[in-house]
Amino acid sequence: MEQLKIVDMTLRECETVSGIRLSFKERLEIAKLLERLRVDVIETGYISDSQADTVFVRTLASTIQNSVISCPVALDEQAIERTWQVLSQAKHPRLNLVVPISSVQMEYSYQMKADRMQARTQELLTKCVALCPDVEFTAEDAVRSEHDYLLRMIQLAIESGARTITLVDSGGQLLPWEMTDFITSLRQEIAALSQVQLSIQCKNDLGMASACA
Repeated sequence: MEQLKIVDMTLRECETVSGIRLSFKERLEIAKLLERLRVDVIETGYISDSQADTVFVRTLASTIQNSVISCPVALDEQAIERTWQVLSQAKHPRLNLVVPISSVQMEYSYQMKADRMQARTQELLTKCVALCPDVEFTAEDAVRSEHDYLLRMIQLAIESGARTITLVDSGGQLLPWEMTDFITSLRQEIAALSQVQLSIQCKNDLGMASACA
């Protein structure tokens, strides 16, 4: 039987998408409400060098008992180590390695070509898995990536120990039936996807995010 899980990204997306700046208290209250609603995963924002980020995630780690607390990390060893130090006391911690997959995003965000990005991703996934028992691989701009490259990256992530694979429609371009075809094709081509949690992140630019999900 298929099991659906809900990942809430309010704490991660509210400032970057809507420009709303929440206070420490507001963010903590939102997290508590999400847990009361039995949301499976609460995703925080990236943990920067700021003391505020560190204190907030440490507070979440000691407060949230049932939901998974997921922290996104970029392709940076120091950021991964810093995030894990803050997150490690959580009852259900998760490191989420966020990796751009399309050629445009790879070169714009990291000035890397595909082969270099693949090697770097494997290196850092291995590091994340060594630190945390629950690791997620998020493929940003997955639907606009080269199909064969996306297949290789998903397979690499699973073989490296990622337990959740998240595919992002960063441009919010897919219609519901296109999302269905996209996911169905990947399931058929990568048998190992049946052994991990498969997640999608839909943008709502066309007002279709809920329908796609």
